[in-house]
Amino acid sequence: MTIVLKIPANIHLLIKENQSVDFETPFFEFKTKKTINISIAKKLFVRPDKIFRYLKKLVGENVEKCEIIAEKKNFLSSKRIVSSNDGIIKEINHDLGEITLEINEKNQQLRLCYFKGKIKKIEKNKIEVELGKKIDIEGKNINEDQGGEVFYLKESDQLTADKINKKIIVCETLKSFNQIKTEALGASGFITLTKVNEPTNLFSCQIKKIEDFKKIFDYQYSYCIVDQPSSKIIFYQSL
Repeated sequence: MTIVLKIPANIHLLIKENQSVDFETPFFEFKTKKTINISIAKKLFVRPDKIFRYLKKLVGENVEKCEIIAEKKNFLSSKRIVSSNDGIIKEINHDLGEITLEINEKNQQLRLCYFKGKIKKIEKNKIEVELGKKIDIEGKNINEDQGGEVFYLKESDQLTADKINKKIIVCETLKSFNQIKTEALGASGFITLTKVNEPTNLFSCQIKKIEDFKKIFDYQYSYCIVDQPSSKIIFYQSL
């Protein structure tokens, strides 16, 4: 079974097609755009209005790191300007004798995969992931994409770190005491039928229909994906 997930714009994707991924696999890095000005006239010792004679790139063209962007030749030698970054030529200024290069600056914020499966297809703004058996249900109050391994909490459960750590807690109603305890034991989020009682910094959302809640407790699939764009919660098994 497969699922299509949207991915943000302005990211550097770290996965590839046919790759098997889990919750430790780097998914993407956020990136921001910035511009840098390169003085062609000063570097080549030419008049600003003559730089077009020496440019190897035009406005709108891509530039790769270490690629020659301008070159001045004479009988005895040549002088080259090499790009220090990957980018796009945004402007050529013949008054100042410089070009403007737009580059993607990687942000240090790394997102790991919040799903476990195989990457089937990568497109511009979405990916297709192959999962094992799955069921889709309607959710509500979903503010972000999330996912992970699931722990189905029952009243009779003894709560320990081995059971709870790094898992999303699924239950009908989360009592304040259990919420505080599961957070202390390393829970990564909550999926409930009713809203959690206490304020939390962890991810949380609700299951919309009681019949769906009963269904997922019957199946008790090991993992879940919370998909904000579709307001769906997908419970699934690994391949």
